[in-house]
Amino acid sequence: MIARTALATLASFIIALSIVSAFLFFSQYKLVNGTAILKGDDTFQGAQDYFLSHPPSADENRIFVVGSSQVVAVNTTYVDGYLSDHGYRNYRVYNLASNSDQPKERLKTLELIIAAKPKVVVYGIGPRDFQAATAESSLKVANGLPDPEEMLHSSLSKTGLDLDFMSSPKVTVLQTIKTALNEEDASWEPYPDIFAKAREENMKVMADDKLQAQALDPSVTLITQIDSEDNRNEQALKEIIKRLNENDIPVVLFIVPHSGAYIDAMPESYKASFNAIASDLSKDAPVYDLFGKYAGLPIWTDPIHAAISPVSAPYYSHDVAEIIETSLQEGTTQ
Repeated sequence: MIARTALATLASFIIALSIVSAFLFFSQYKLVNGTAILKGDDTFQGAQDYFLSHPPSADENRIFVVGSSQVVAVNTTYVDGYLSDHGYRNYRVYNLASNSDQPKERLKTLELIIAAKPKVVVYGIGPRDFQAATAESSLKVANGLPDPEEMLHSSLSKTGLDLDFMSSPKVTVLQTIKTALNEEDASWEPYPDIFAKAREENMKVMADDKLQAQALDPSVTLITQIDSEDNRNEQALKEIIKRLNENDIPVVLFIVPHSGAYIDAMPESYKASFNAIASDLSKDAPVYDLFGKYAGLPIWTDPIHAAISPVSAPYYSHDVAEIIETSLQEGTTQ
């Protein structure tokens, strides 16, 4: 009788977990031609549409700057002007940064990038590109019974889908709601040749006390763990670099800048794990470090994003322009 009750309880739990997981899955993914594509800002479909509307020109040397929302503040107008002033007048910079992007998502659009024939790809990376979905422990109680969540995760993982969202339903739901609310007014194009949309409030510079408060608030600034061994996003980035190089497209990496408030709030183990990944990636492509370069400057719209504003361009956009210039001079291969 006890065994039958336990099995009934287990079955009910599995059904409930399946329903919750299905909700979370469809809140995070959509089906495009039979393929599950992660939502966010519709990186795959949006990139496909963007490239179709921006076909390569025979007389244009394209430079692609890619990464997450931390790269959106790289001003294409500023960088184009810098390159023109330094003798690169037939070059055009495209900012293809995508909100919530990660290398394993960017990998899905790689063939589109290759087909567009850029002269160089400049990729901005940061700790959040490689961190786990949640800080919650994945330890299970060894009670002799099969773990239903682990069973479901194992079964679904065979589809090849990214199931990080299952590790923290609470965080996922809150982030999904927050993203949906933010996307409604994310319609502003801050400068030409940019993929992502922004909100005008992203121009505002946040006061130091608010930066400090947000950096210490886990509901706003989620700092979790970085697995420096067999990290899926690092593996995806290595594959991106490899395939671009095979198509004679050099790749340069730069570590995106962070505010001093965020850097101070980062656990040392988190910094060390990211540094280990960055060091490993430097074997595949040049890596430029902007991590703490502007930490104390009043250019931050939140702890990890430079303002999309003229206040950040002379620092952030200028340095990216110099990185591009150096890569063009040196051919940017290792």
